[in-house]
Amino acid sequence: IFLATTRWSQIAASISIAYRTYERAAIGRPLLTKAATSGVAYLLGDVLAQSVTGPWKVDRRRVVRSTIAGFVSHGPQLHFWCLLLDRYFSFGGARWALLVKILLDQTVFSLYLNSAYCALMGVLERSTPAQIWRRVRSSAFPSLFASWRFWPAVHVFTYSVVPLHLRVLWVDAVEIGWVAILSSCVARATNEPYESERQDSSIQKEQISSELAHEDAAVFLGVDAAKARDTVSPITTHPPCPVMELGESAVPLSPNEADAIPRGSIS
Repeated sequence: IFLATTRWSQIAASISIAYRTYERAAIGRPLLTKAATSGVAYLLGDVLAQSVTGPWKVDRRRVVRSTIAGFVSHGPQLHFWCLLLDRYFSFGGARWALLVKILLDQTVFSLYLNSAYCALMGVLERSTPAQIWRRVRSSAFPSLFASWRFWPAVHVFTYSVVPLHLRVLWVDAVEIGWVAILSSCVARATNEPYESERQDSSIQKEQISSELAHEDAAVFLGVDAAKARDTVSPITTHPPCPVMELGESAVPLSPNEADAIPRGSIS
């Protein structure tokens, strides 16, 4: 018991020292400290996203891009956004000011910040402007709607209890899980065109294979392949009914009637 208590005391002391060190840095060098905080959060969040959405194989370049986006975009902008809200939207400490801050955060700022993240990731990937715009459009609103599931509750504490100089740290602590969701949305939006192309290609291959199967069945039954294609839908999995020509018209036979006719007797 004594050893366990000593160990917990050492852990608590280490956490206290780390907290005081970070607090001094956040007050003395707020911009750099908060940029670094978001960079670390985005790094951890993207690694988590890759481990959740696929086999455990981390794309290091993607992690580096996400870390840069957190350092350059999220940390500094969140720092100034919190200052702006406290300065212009506190309304003399009115209680309803909290709702105004959450509303602005979860509409204007959230939509802007998610779009900026997507755009910056596209620039780092050397995507074309058209590709970047498509990614922004595809992921902006899904990310925004997903954020409404839990961020308003988080920001009840962000803009009421958490001190101003620690808000980026608080948000980034929760951000690790959120960035995993955001990265998944962006990756899914990026892969949508390729998934669509693969699905179209699969459908075309299935139709071609079906048509070839119809022709093989028609040849086996002694029927003209072109007439067999006209008789049966190209995506059906059943062989075409044999056709007996009567003058200028063609009458499809039922499967039982076709079986009763000897092979090779159908012209």
